[in-house]
Amino acid sequence: MTDPDLLDGQKAMAASLDPGASATAFDSRMLKSQPGTGAAVGMVSWATKGDLRGIQALACPRAVMNADFLLPATSRGTTQRLVAYNPSSKATVISIEVQGSHSSGHLSLETGKTMTVAPGGHASYDLSAAAPGQQAIYVRARSSQAPVAMSVSVNVMSGFDPRGSDQVTALPAPGRDLVIPGLRGADQATLLLQGSHATAVDLSWVDEGGQQSLRRVDLQGSQATAVDLGGVPDGKLALQVHADRPVRAVLQVTTQGSQDQSQSDLALIPAGTAAASSALTISQPAQAALTLVNPSADPVKAELVGFDEKGNKLEERSLTVEAGRASELSTHDLGDQVAAVRLNEDSGHASSRLIWNARLNVDAVNQAGLAGLAVMAPDGLMPTTTVIRSGPDSTVLP
Repeated sequence: MTDPDLLDGQKAMAASLDPGASATAFDSRMLKSQPGTGAAVGMVSWATKGDLRGIQALACPRAVMNADFLLPATSRGTTQRLVAYNPSSKATVISIEVQGSHSSGHLSLETGKTMTVAPGGHASYDLSAAAPGQQAIYVRARSSQAPVAMSVSVNVMSGFDPRGSDQVTALPAPGRDLVIPGLRGADQATLLLQGSHATAVDLSWVDEGGQQSLRRVDLQGSQATAVDLGGVPDGKLALQVHADRPVRAVLQVTTQGSQDQSQSDLALIPAGTAAASSALTISQPAQAALTLVNPSADPVKAELVGFDEKGNKLEERSLTVEAGRASELSTHDLGDQVAAVRLNEDSGHASSRLIWNARLNVDAVNQAGLAGLAVMAPDGLMPTTTVIRSGPDSTVLP
């Protein structure tokens, strides 16, 4: 990867490929550790025929020791498969714990609670078979020996009719104030919630004019909960979640095709995290609409820059998102054939506040009259840190 234009003021490099039938892994090493330095990688797939009609998108997961997922109902016709890739040179065992919607605490799984991933190999675990009949599930996956990249593939069918598919990445840390952007009017929305302790949760819609209170939910501890929010009102762009105790939240959004009413598509949108600098990719020929939300009490200024699939800078745009409001922006405003977008917040503030993502569409899916729904989350271009704790161990001989 090389910088295609050394004079445009942007140190950006980009590359793309069609993996075909083979799996692809991405690994990067940065020569600097400072804000604005990092890598963002993602994939988009789509189909107009078969069982996976619609759009799927995935921001490529990083290898980690622990991953948490909040997933929709494991009812009949739903397949949820945890997929793990082990990039290391030693095998590892992944232990799996699941909380369901019917009672608090861990479920007794019907298919065992571990899977082994060989060095440089893949493995999968059928979550819907392990915990059937739940309205929502919270999954904890823990690797014993080495970091692994994990994601969940979700596919929903009603007989022979496709009801949506998506690829799901691990959740960020729980929080008391969460924002889920990327909504549009006429979406059907179901909120998935989980917390370690019982708590009250207040929900609000967010649009360009501000916030509108929706409802309050009483959440039980150590239990996954699905809350049917019905149709998203016109103009609403995000959902804000405020809880008395830290919670995890994912919004399941579905939409129907304009011509084929037997087909629908879904996206599972996690609560976003803010970063002073972040970026996301948009694989061609997908296009995107960006949603930016400012949940803070002060206006936030930001700069958006579009890049093509070779890393050439296209257009840039500065904007201000007012306090407690959301804003929508098409990638067409950043140039033609945008393959990546970078966002930099105004550096005059101590903490990052903007939450954003990209809602994708593909012309081929739209022209077929099918529903196509997928959301790409950004990767933070920020230094990462690791905390290592050491102490005496009486079982280890000198």
